Amino acid sequence: MLDTCFLLKTNSAKNCYIGQINLKFMENNEKNALIKKLIDTEEDAILDQVKIILGVDTKDFWNELPEHVKDSVKQAKEELKNGEGISHDKVMAEIKSKFLKK
Repeated sequence: MLDTCFLLKTNSAKNCYIGQINLKFMENNEKNALIKKLIDTEEDAILDQVKIILGVDTKDFWNELPEHVKDSVKQAKEELKNGEGISHDKVMAEIKSKFLKK
């Protein structure tokens, strides 16, 4: 990537010059625009994804779970791998039929 480029500015005799500008300045403008969007967002999901992408130290909830819960999750994953269990769609259909009867 280019770090610099040349610029000719001729707005007036006083401001006429040939020089170099640093393209990192333009990148900083983009960074500032992103920072502003992050500050303005109210979407926790977006902020969580940005934390993950940037490697911001966030607690891994898995490490906070009790061992019996971890064991249950591991067992459930194994059952799903073996074709056991009920699909999300089927569970949702059952719940809707039981609780959202019209």
